This record gives sequence, C-alpha cells and structure tokens, in this order.
Amino acid sequence: MLAKQVTVIALLRLWVLIYFSNLVGAAMFASLTTLVGPGLGVVSPEAYGHIARELVQHNGAVLLLSGILAGWLMGLLSWLVKATTDTISQIFIVWLVTSAIGLGHLPHCIL
Repeated sequence: MLAKQVTVIALLRLWVLIYFSNLVGAAMFASLTTLVGPGLGVVSPEAYGHIARELVQHNGAVLLLSGILAGWLMGLLSWLVKATTDTISQIFIVWLVTSAIGLGHLPHCIL
C-alpha cells in the first residue's frame, strides 16, 4: 500500500478476511478442545472457567496495552525470521520471542 501497489480498500478487505478467519478458527479450536479434553478425562469442564476468569480479570486498558505489546512482538518476530537465513537461527528467534510472550503472560492468540 505504501508503494501504491494496492488500495486502502484492498488492504481493509484483507484485514477483515484475516480477522474473520481467525475468529472462525479460534471457535473451531475451542469447540474441539472442550469436547476432546473432558472426553479423554484430561481436563475438567470447570478448569476452562477458571482459566478464563484468570485471563480476563485485569483492567481493560491493561489487557489492550499488553495485547498491543504482544502483537508488536509478533510483528518483530516475523521481521527477524525473514531477516535470518539459517534455520537454527529462525527456530531460536521464534522460541525466544514466543517465550517472552508466554512468560510475560501477554494476551495474544495466534492461529
């Protein structure tokens, strides 16, 4: 878009498609895990409620800002992986950035 190769409308259409696809994928994955987990006896249904409460109990501004930070880290991750040529380096960068997101308890969903 910055190089004038696509229009703003085309970019917005792509973003809407990706956002909708992520929501559908997340719903499908959540449905699968809520059926399979308790069915195998690996997790109790009450555990899902406990996990959800722990994730959303924070202030809305804190959740928004930490989500932005996690999104920025994921953008940084994609740039760093593209900049490296060695597969081992790419694996290490993915591990490093995603570990930072996980250890920081930053809310981010990647599908």
